[in-house]
Amino acid sequence: MTGPSVSLIIPALNEAPNLSPLCRRIAAAMAGRKYEIRIVDANSQDNTQAVCAELAKSYPLVVSIGEQPK
Repeated sequence: MTGPSVSLIIPALNEAPNLSPLCRRIAAAMAGRKYEIRIVDANSQDNTQAVCAELAKSYPLVVSIGEQPK
């Protein structure tokens, strides 16, 4: 298997200050396992997307951006 063994899907709406501590805790809990963190951002108005971009440099992080409701 080449991909991660575990995918953690995290919904986010204006969660910028919480993402870094969350990623640290996930990394500690998943030590020794292949995993990915999938952040599903619901069009946050804070800097959630920028924080995710920075965290993706250090963690196996994938970001999906939701569309604005119609």
